Amino acid sequence: MITVKTYVSIDRKWYDDFIPKKDYSKYFIEYDKNNLDDLKVFTREGRTYGFVDIEYTSQNILGSEEFGSINDIWLVYFQLVEQFLKNGKGSECFPDYECYLTLEANKNNGITLTIGNERKDYDIDPYYFCKEIIKGAKTYFETYAIVKENNDYGEFIKENINPLLNKL
Repeated sequence: MITVKTYVSIDRKWYDDFIPKKDYSKYFIEYDKNNLDDLKVFTREGRTYGFVDIEYTSQNILGSEEFGSINDIWLVYFQLVEQFLKNGKGSECFPDYECYLTLEANKNNGITLTIGNERKDYDIDPYYFCKEIIKGAKTYFETYAIVKENNDYGEFIKENINPLLNKL
């Protein structure tokens, strides 16, 4: 099972250091509809920093090491998956710092994810992985609309996210 959770900084700070999962609650709040009141306090104004925590059967795939502007991170992950589904390989770069990501199928019918110079193979069905990432993006941008009280990404969901979800 894949879990996809978005975390944002409760003090709007940029964290350069790795934060262990056991300490997430000291620095971050989960960005979901269950925390709307707190999110409106912590993230309503200005740029919001955080990360997306992705695990597969308790194995960390992406986490607090990939930290930055959370909108940008979600757009990067979405575009990575979109390219992969269209071309068989996706490549993107985080906009806040130079770190390249590549997603491709591996010979074991799983995925290979390269982050910077670190390449890892996972025995995850590529389409299942992509669907869960796209669902995570949709949840994030729908929650964003409520927290920020605007629908800046409504068209993005309608024109980009929903059609991909419907194909999978």
